[in-house]
Amino acid sequence: MADESVLIVEDEAIVALSIEKRLKNLHFTVTGTVATGEDAVAAVKQRAPDLILMDIHLHGEMDGIDTAQIIQKQYDIPVIYLTAYADDETIGRAVETGAYGYLVKPFGERDLHSSIKLVLSRHRVERQLKNRQAQLAATNRELEAFGYSVSHDLRAPLRTIDGYSSILLDICRDQLGEAGTTYLSRIQMAAQKMDDMIIDLLSLSQLSRTKPQYEPVDVSRMAGDILDELALTYPERKVRVRVQPGIVATGDRSLLWSVYWNLIENAWKFTGKTVDAEIQVFSELQRDTWVFGVRDNGAGFDMAQAGHLFAPFHRLHPMNDYPGTGIGLAMVQRIVHLHGGVIWAESSPLGGTVFRFTLPMNQPVSVAEDLQDSAMNSQSLQQVSKVKLL
Repeated sequence: MADESVLIVEDEAIVALSIEKRLKNLHFTVTGTVATGEDAVAAVKQRAPDLILMDIHLHGEMDGIDTAQIIQKQYDIPVIYLTAYADDETIGRAVETGAYGYLVKPFGERDLHSSIKLVLSRHRVERQLKNRQAQLAATNRELEAFGYSVSHDLRAPLRTIDGYSSILLDICRDQLGEAGTTYLSRIQMAAQKMDDMIIDLLSLSQLSRTKPQYEPVDVSRMAGDILDELALTYPERKVRVRVQPGIVATGDRSLLWSVYWNLIENAWKFTGKTVDAEIQVFSELQRDTWVFGVRDNGAGFDMAQAGHLFAPFHRLHPMNDYPGTGIGLAMVQRIVHLHGGVIWAESSPLGGTVFRFTLPMNQPVSVAEDLQDSAMNSQSLQQVSKVKLL
């Protein structure tokens, strides 16, 4: 026997009695039958039904749609509209109230039963989702508070360790000797490393609250600026860079900068032991979708480990060979996901790596024709806007 309760809002007494009889035959509990919108609002407050069958055309100052709007501002109760006819304007108003559907009079018992069951099931699922969303929001707030606590409570002693280590190195170097100085320097480096990891972890956690601001972004110029900065920072490196001209993406400029900075810096780092090191920044069309990428001919990795590639702090190479906090690729993946895209990598040991990712807002029709021609049609990756021997 069903436990669900239904309120009937119908101004034709005979129709209301017929609906009530059918509901009872179907083992629903009828909390009441009312004829006006005003009475419906009062009945909902008093009886809290699980569902409302609402006639659109009612006597009085409020029709069924007006009544449903008032009810749904205060109560989370699904509404099924009942109507013998409805024009486009009325249907449009009904849709705006978030109604779950409507039944056209006359309707059979089977239609009534299936409609109510489907609506109650859908409402139950939506309510569970709302509850989970509320729980997730509360959890995120707790994590945010924890993050600030970590930033303050853990970084403060690290700064103390770093500061006193520096003082000891300055004033006690002679007494410490070579071994003592080395040990103290390692303590200082470890404290600085942990501080960097905390900062990166906080940045990663804050991404979940970021809402991308979409705009056209000149990726080719952005990549060139990043490569210029790396060349100035590491003047001893000789890297051949190839940046495809005319790459334009739609996304959050600052977030995309973070994506390309991490991918290009990654490529720069992992080509550090490669003779004739080369880095390429490109885009390509795959099955009507723009794909953006960064390729290098560096150390690469075994694809059997690819499942751990974007995990925070998970490293595929020893820290001594290729330093870093292990957060960069996790941030890249999260930013791409924020844009609704996906990212993946292809690699082999000593065979280099290519990262590709999608940004769903970047469809071919949204890219200017001349940029498509320059980026995809007439030029290959060997025809580049920037070739440097550094």
